[in-house]
Amino acid sequence: MAKIKKTKIEDLIPDDLNFNKGTQFGQSMIEKSLRTFGAGRSILLDKNNKIIAGNKTTEGFASAGMEDVIIIETTGNELVAVKRNDIDLDTKEGRELALADNATAAANLDWDEEAIAKAKEDFGIDNEAWGVPVDFGEDSEGDENPEKQLKRLKDDFILPPFSVLNTRTAEWQERRRAWLEIGIKSDEGRSEDLTFAKTAQPPIFYDTKNALRETLGREPQTEEVIAEMERLGLKTMTTTSIFDPVLTELSYRWFNIEGGRILDPFAGGSVRGIVAAKLNMPYVGNDLSEAQIRANKANAEEVLGISYPFFPQWTVGDSSQLEDVLSTNGISGDFDMIFSCPPYADLEVYSNDPRDISNMDYAQFIEAYKRIIKQSCSRLKNNRFAVFVVGDIRDKKGIYRNFVSHTIEAFTGCGLHYYNSLILVNQITSLAIRVRRQFNGTRKVGKVHQNVLVFCKGSVEETIDSFEELQVRKALEIFNKSRENSNLHDDVLVFYKGDPKNIKNEFGELHADGESPFSDEEQNTTEGLVKVKISGKWMKHKFKCSKDYITKVCKGRCCTGSNKVLISLLPEEQTRQKELGFQVENGKLLPDCKTGKCPHLQSDGLCKLHFTPNKPFGCIASPFTLNDARTLVIRHRYCLLKCHGEGDYAYRVFRASLDLIFGETEAQRISEYYDKNNGDMVAFMTRENYKKLIYLDELKHQ
Repeated sequence: MAKIKKTKIEDLIPDDLNFNKGTQFGQSMIEKSLRTFGAGRSILLDKNNKIIAGNKTTEGFASAGMEDVIIIETTGNELVAVKRNDIDLDTKEGRELALADNATAAANLDWDEEAIAKAKEDFGIDNEAWGVPVDFGEDSEGDENPEKQLKRLKDDFILPPFSVLNTRTAEWQERRRAWLEIGIKSDEGRSEDLTFAKTAQPPIFYDTKNALRETLGREPQTEEVIAEMERLGLKTMTTTSIFDPVLTELSYRWFNIEGGRILDPFAGGSVRGIVAAKLNMPYVGNDLSEAQIRANKANAEEVLGISYPFFPQWTVGDSSQLEDVLSTNGISGDFDMIFSCPPYADLEVYSNDPRDISNMDYAQFIEAYKRIIKQSCSRLKNNRFAVFVVGDIRDKKGIYRNFVSHTIEAFTGCGLHYYNSLILVNQITSLAIRVRRQFNGTRKVGKVHQNVLVFCKGSVEETIDSFEELQVRKALEIFNKSRENSNLHDDVLVFYKGDPKNIKNEFGELHADGESPFSDEEQNTTEGLVKVKISGKWMKHKFKCSKDYITKVCKGRCCTGSNKVLISLLPEEQTRQKELGFQVENGKLLPDCKTGKCPHLQSDGLCKLHFTPNKPFGCIASPFTLNDARTLVIRHRYCLLKCHGEGDYAYRVFRASLDLIFGETEAQRISEYYDKNNGDMVAFMTRENYKKLIYLDELKHQ
């Protein structure tokens, strides 16, 4: 008879030579399947609890917040079958689980050729015999398989050299974390009147500022914007934001020669200098702020050490007099690359220094801006690239100033060729909440991108000849032959004839079925709310739950477990429960020592705290949880209860939970929507309730 034992997922050991690297899409499919249906097939362990098969399933299991594992010990002479007593194959749920099982396996397979090659060498395995024809030799560019080509592009160029750079991808975020973990502190060095860096700023700050400008009817000060962000519960920055180190690395690797010298006329923080040093590229950056430069040097010393061979060189001075600044500091010779991110005109005033071009009106700003670019380009060698990261900006009437085009004009006016245009897709942050008001009031779309403009000085052909192939492996010839990025986007330009103030009256508001059509007055209240998606599929799950059913059948089964109470408490609730004489440990209410059940559970299955102010928030909200995609779903354990599968829809049965989470008005809108519809919808809850749900779920998973 097979031996059975229980353990936790942390006791399992991942395979450090796993042949399957997995895919981002496949992993998301596994997590989706686990959250929707629970665990299906088993995984396979060796005698040391090391995972032979099912590494990716185990990762998904952990990501879904599950932890309990049952191990069946065998010698391979018996087929281990997992029986799901809660699922009938010949139902929608059963057939969908079967489909999900096959789909996730196919979507998440990406052979790790290096791991297979190592196993072939170390253990003599025959991959061909198992239908895995891995090519261990030179890659073939003739292979037209898009997945393989994309993989090779990542191997060769870090990320594919396409015209859209997406900072939201897992690869980008992982690489960004790796850079920041070395100790970059580009958020240091700004004084109180220099709140943000002279670099492209995150959209959240400008979106807040634009909304505040409309409310106040005047230009808000930086301190007012920060106060407004704090009021909304948004993360504020008391200093400069950190320029993206991944974008910096890509720009240097793609558009600078090996060991090439870099000039940065709008230096801002330390990122661009430190990344250059790590890539063995000499860097010279100039900034008007002496405090910023001191902080940059201090941070570089921490990360690199003062004797680092390519320690960045920063200068203090007015970049409109860049040639004088460089000469004064003894910096001679030309540069192999220009890389910078300028201030966005008067969108933010960085200092009271009259030389600071952010103090100027737009016409004066552009004049000074072009002078800086001209002096920078005069120091750029022939047959080299200049890269500027910019974004368009609006004037006080909301009209775009065409800053991107003015940047292009500045460089082409210096004789450079406009060579590449890339779109940098930024994080959405809170824009998803605030864009409703912005768009319905003005038809202004939420801006979540910046432009990365690449210019070539000199002969394009001779410039390309100066560059060696990137990395050590060959990929698609288009990039190595010409340094042209593959164009995967089109620009959609929108113009309006007339006064922008009339847009809302002319066009009205847009809201799809399930969207919240707030009035002007109500719209102001959404600033303090969090937007979530509600799963229509989960809202239409059925439950028998009622007072009679609890007292006669289930006896409050959802409130009990196997000597384990699933009640997490908010801090103030923990204090109250202790005052009432009950035990709390690690934020959770301990069970009755005699029954092993909730101490508030009566013999008939009803709760003593029902309809009292002492009823914990987590108990009332318990049927619902937010998944990682901020979608409200039914908590998985509720689908394992006897009451699941028949009765009335979840949004009706658990209406009290929706009332608590969303408020009665929004809960009523949700109910009315699902009385007529089946699909997903969006809804708003208070930021306070959102934080409570997240806090309580984190306690459950500890």
